[in-house]
Amino acid sequence: NERYHLTDYNGTNAYAPIYSDVEKNTYTTENVVTENGYRYYTDNGKKVSLVGVDVSRYQNNIDWNKVKQSGVDYAILRVGYRGYGSEGKIVLDEDFTAHADGAALAGMPFGVYFFSQATTTAEAKEEAKTVIDALKNYKVDYPVVFDTELIPNSLARANDLDVERLTEIA
Repeated sequence: NERYHLTDYNGTNAYAPIYSDVEKNTYTTENVVTENGYRYYTDNGKKVSLVGVDVSRYQNNIDWNKVKQSGVDYAILRVGYRGYGSEGKIVLDEDFTAHADGAALAGMPFGVYFFSQATTTAEAKEEAKTVIDALKNYKVDYPVVFDTELIPNSLARANDLDVERLTEIA
């Protein structure tokens, strides 16, 4: 059986089956070009991919006009997160409003993500309501993303959830 070989950030190898009933992509590394520090995928010499930035409180005082002029096509803004530990408090990203207002003013399309540590569907619904409330005054051009990750931190709340539970939560 044909398989894809994948290596994660820790160097752990994983293999995923290639299904014969799923159409394979035709992407080739020869079609990846770098221009002005950004990587693009091309088809017959024409750019067919977009450049996006992930922005949270760790990036501040952003000049969104400069970002747009640099060739960035869109932004994905962190709207908030659920904290670690037993409390798992929901926190809005302290710079979300400034980022969303700045991107909108500059005409930079954006989407958002919420970094989840939900361990129940009730917590996930609480997170979703938080996102909906935060977005009431914005036109979101790109997806609203539910971000759940395995976190190398002993206080992470969702690391021990099985696939079925994570799927229910998502």
